[in-house]
Amino acid sequence: GSMVSACVAKVDGTILYERNSALRVMPASNQKLLAASYAVAQLGLDYRPATKIWIERGRLVVDSPGDPSISHSDLKALASRIKLKKPYSVLVKQAYRPDIPPSWEWDDMPNRYAAPVSAFTVDQGSFELWNANGKPEYRPNYGMKVQRRPAKEFRFDYDPRTGRGIVFGSLPKEIKRLDTLALPNPDHMAASVLGGTFATTERVPTKTPSFVHRGKELREVAKQCLVRSDNNMAEHLLLMAASRSEPLPSAGYPECTKRLAMFMSNVVGVSQTDFRPDDGSG
Repeated sequence: GSMVSACVAKVDGTILYERNSALRVMPASNQKLLAASYAVAQLGLDYRPATKIWIERGRLVVDSPGDPSISHSDLKALASRIKLKKPYSVLVKQAYRPDIPPSWEWDDMPNRYAAPVSAFTVDQGSFELWNANGKPEYRPNYGMKVQRRPAKEFRFDYDPRTGRGIVFGSLPKEIKRLDTLALPNPDHMAASVLGGTFATTERVPTKTPSFVHRGKELREVAKQCLVRSDNNMAEHLLLMAASRSEPLPSAGYPECTKRLAMFMSNVVGVSQTDFRPDDGSG
């Protein structure tokens, strides 16, 4: 039932494919194509991000180049191998941490696809709300609770900056996922899965890491991004690619979109006046 308008052409203007090409429609997330292409060119299809972890006295040190594929179960498996007496800090060096991309809208923030973006993350910055036999609960549980309020009809209110959720109304006796939500501060939550408290660092040890976690190949990540039109993953692709050659400044988007524009101009041959990237997802 959707309307598709597309035209694919060589740089010289030769049409390779077109469908409804004269029809004017609202564009979709076309910047995902640019972000994925840029990542493939910069990193290669076989690229697998390596998150390095050092166990030191009373703390962990993490060096994260960015890995949108790292999961809660991955981090739990690593945590089971860490033999440190609690409490301890998890000092994290991240290749990027823009939090919220500049063109995203507040109304989208509670949703998984609009989760905050950080190089060190877990489950793409998402978690789930479940109905557990009439009781609402978060899965995985990061220490945040869901409040209950009486109401005639079911409604769920969620604050994506704090993780505070309120369920209005009653739930039936069943086990069912109700929603998939954006996790506040995914890097803090990832550190908590490793068993410690998040802190930042600019330095990492020069010795061999205690553990190295290899993420999924870029070919798999890019495919997942494009098939699902995944905003969060597209941002990771752009930021991973842009930070590959040299670190990004703290306000990373002006610089990384500048590097994307240079790639499109120098490698693809597109005039920089023909487009203006604001983020990785469009």
